[in-house]
Amino acid sequence: MKLKKNIFWLIFIVFFVTACETSKVKKLIETTNLSIDWWQLKQKSEDNWRQIAVPFSLIYSLKKDTTVERIFFRKSPEQNKWIEDSTWECQTSFFIDKSKMKEDNINIIFEGLDTYAEVYLNDSILFFANNMFRKWSIDCKNRLIDGNNKIYIKFIPPRQRQKELLANNSYFLTDSGQSATRKPMYHFDEKLGFRYVESAIFKDVYIERWSDAKIENVEYITNNVSDSVANITAIFEINATKEKKAELEVIINDTVFHNINVSLKEGINKYELNFDIENYKLWWTHDLGTPYLYQFTSSLRVAGKEQKIDCKYGIRTIEIANSEAGFDIILNGKKLWIRGATFAPLGLFYVQINDNDYKKMISGLTMANCNIVRVWEGGMYEKDVFYNLCDEKGLLVWQDFMLPYKIYPNDSEFLENVKQECKENIIRLRNHPSIAFWYGSNEIDNYWNNNDLSNVYSSKDSIEIFKTNKQIFNDLLINLVSENDKKRPYFTTPTSAYNRKSISFTNFEEDKIFTNFETTVFPVMRTIDRFTNASDRKINSSIIKYHQRPEISRKQLDLLINKRFKVVKHFRKYVRLNQLAQAEDFSEDLKDKVINNENIFLGIINDYSLVISPSPIDYFLKWKASIFFIKNGFENLQLSVKEMNGRVNVFIFSNREEKINAEILLKIYNFKGRILWKEKYPVSIEPDSYKGYVNANISQIVKKYGKQNIVLKSEVIENKIIIAENHYCFTEVNNLQLSEPTINLSFFKIEGGHAIELTTNRFAKNIYLHTNESGMFDNNFFDLVPGETKIIKFYHEKIIDKIEEKVKINSFFNY
Repeated sequence: MKLKKNIFWLIFIVFFVTACETSKVKKLIETTNLSIDWWQLKQKSEDNWRQIAVPFSLIYSLKKDTTVERIFFRKSPEQNKWIEDSTWECQTSFFIDKSKMKEDNINIIFEGLDTYAEVYLNDSILFFANNMFRKWSIDCKNRLIDGNNKIYIKFIPPRQRQKELLANNSYFLTDSGQSATRKPMYHFDEKLGFRYVESAIFKDVYIERWSDAKIENVEYITNNVSDSVANITAIFEINATKEKKAELEVIINDTVFHNINVSLKEGINKYELNFDIENYKLWWTHDLGTPYLYQFTSSLRVAGKEQKIDCKYGIRTIEIANSEAGFDIILNGKKLWIRGATFAPLGLFYVQINDNDYKKMISGLTMANCNIVRVWEGGMYEKDVFYNLCDEKGLLVWQDFMLPYKIYPNDSEFLENVKQECKENIIRLRNHPSIAFWYGSNEIDNYWNNNDLSNVYSSKDSIEIFKTNKQIFNDLLINLVSENDKKRPYFTTPTSAYNRKSISFTNFEEDKIFTNFETTVFPVMRTIDRFTNASDRKINSSIIKYHQRPEISRKQLDLLINKRFKVVKHFRKYVRLNQLAQAEDFSEDLKDKVINNENIFLGIINDYSLVISPSPIDYFLKWKASIFFIKNGFENLQLSVKEMNGRVNVFIFSNREEKINAEILLKIYNFKGRILWKEKYPVSIEPDSYKGYVNANISQIVKKYGKQNIVLKSEVIENKIIIAENHYCFTEVNNLQLSEPTINLSFFKIEGGHAIELTTNRFAKNIYLHTNESGMFDNNFFDLVPGETKIIKFYHEKIIDKIEEKVKINSFFNY
């Protein structure tokens, strides 16, 4: 018994001593969070303050406070325009005592202010904010007082500030000064959404206190990779207030890889730590392999204190090469078949976009077989969670600088503001393996030419404008990227106005790689219900027309539907047929690019306002029909059928690296499920090819049963597994002699949701599954023949009781 007690006390002493040793290592940086719920907000002309929580969005907060009705409902955007022209004030107070004011450096940090704001501390001006894309870190040590301290912020209406900027510029700006405002252009846009010019404290506010030294940032660089070793350099940038001895360390997956002792000098210190990772794992896009991520931790120890910075890092090499298709991406030595899309912000207001929205969107894009996404220059630099998810999911990022096609001012203050913004964001994002390259000057030359601006500006002003463009897109951005992101390229589109040398996409033409969505299409009905009254849900209602982006006549929508289907007046059916018509039209355009094995980049894929737009994903991240067709069109193995003069030709597109030994099975069914004809063909499918493999005579079957009564099912089978399939109808859907199918659904739980097994007693065309529950179907608008079983996955996070009653189903027959 005594021995047991001694062992107990020995263990306790060891634990206690270890804990004490651990507790001796204090943090180099201490923070006090000011993002609290007792901030106050009011319009300058008002007397009463309302309580808000920071981060906050002005318009979103007012909406929640019922001062402003739902921001997109019916014609609310028109009624809410007064908000942007008002001056708004907010304030808070915080307590700090002398014991927390002894550090060498005390800064107040605003992670995000939108956009023009005078910031006061204890009734003294602290700084003037003029850029939503920057972090503001301001020395406040000598302004703090022992006890309660007051922060007061006055937000200046952007339109008021833009007038001042216009007056000070040497040439006029074509957009009333919007280009001079470092704020997302989509806040001003009414082409794809609604104008809501916002004011906000949209990220955290805190006090940061430190002495001796701190890590400002760390850059990781993959220098080279061999068969078994990856050579990495970590570049520490350390800010020191005085000369000090310090220790630097790099830890990877909990193993110390390198550490050194250094002598810090006052000011900025840079140190490089070089090390090898043996038997490394590469980071790949999800279609080529596993996006493996290492846990990198950088550590600084000085004067008994420590600072640690964690990041997920992927080892990979990337090369951008000019090609006839515009450009190619070579990832780890493998050429990528680019299947990309342009990503717009997931909402107008930064604070309303949550992590779950990003998860849904990024998961959806990978499910749709995208392997690269472009962060659109008309939006914003996305939240950290967006880039983290792209790293984890194996999705590359084409990162625009937030400089859309505009005429920019030439004053030094503006250029310096842009410089600091771009530098901060390069440093913030450069360690993400998902970032493929930086991009600038999108469509600026087109903007100049399409608007015939050479006739608007004098020769003198034109020269000055091109000089400004060169300063920004050549000199400034090239230097910033080369200095702060040593391995990643920066690109621009070519122009005849000035020489961009080797940095341009020399063969880049928008129509070579970009495939834009031209036709306006309705969102799903549940989304339409969110911005309309029941009385508005009519084809020709004024509210429906008000929400169309871009505005087009009803005749154009009718023509799109009538091209493939019969005239329809029922609104709900009209919406579904409108989606299906866009999807089929777009699918035809996509096939041409796939056949030629071209890189494909889609236009803006998601809505950021509650509108009727060309985008395939609506404001609430619901998939319209076209995204399911895009998913199929982005498969790396596809089967297509062409019929002419009584013969069917079966073509296979393969983007796979290996040869596939398989068989093609063709079956012709009547609509009751009887097999009228069947043939099997052994094939050897060539890698990276588009080729015809079958030419079959089916003229007698078609003649006997009629094109309107049969369907051809084609399958590619490898080792008894169907790896590609296709349903082919011999005439337009309106000519098919369809009867109402009975479709049976069975539900089975799977990880992350449910699998749904479908069978039918009649041929069902364009089956559409839908529900009011939150979730995502992995396939939709598909065909099903009798005797065939189809498995659809429905992913959802919340438990759904009686799910079999909540998933509804329609087919073309009963849209």
